[in-house]
Amino acid sequence: MKHFISVFFLLGIGFILIAGNAQAKAPQEKTFKQQTLKVEKEKAGKKAQSAKATAKQAKPTTKKVNVNTADTKTLQTLPGIGPKIAKRIIKHREKQKFSSAEELLQVKGIGEKKLKKLLPLISFR
Repeated sequence: MKHFISVFFLLGIGFILIAGNAQAKAPQEKTFKQQTLKVEKEKAGKKAQSAKATAKQAKPTTKKVNVNTADTKTLQTLPGIGPKIAKRIIKHREKQKFSSAEELLQVKGIGEKKLKKLLPLISFR
């Protein structure tokens, strides 16, 4: 009987230790989750800062841009026009100069919505 009580006592202590260890780990997991969220927020913040820096580089122009003579840097000052679309505009105009805004729709990456934004900012002569 003495043996039985000793085993029971040891099992009880073991159970308490295991349960206590599990409770001790719970706050660490929460802390890990908090750290993960913090890292994700920092990454999102860096992306936002990068987007702001890019927007500052491509300052909108107040003077109309002639799409038949502008270089890639000048074309990129237009909203929605990045390096790829600027190169496509130049490639298209090397074949044939633009005579109207609707002809810009032939350039891959320029659709109706983008063209509406560009209309007050572009010229052809």
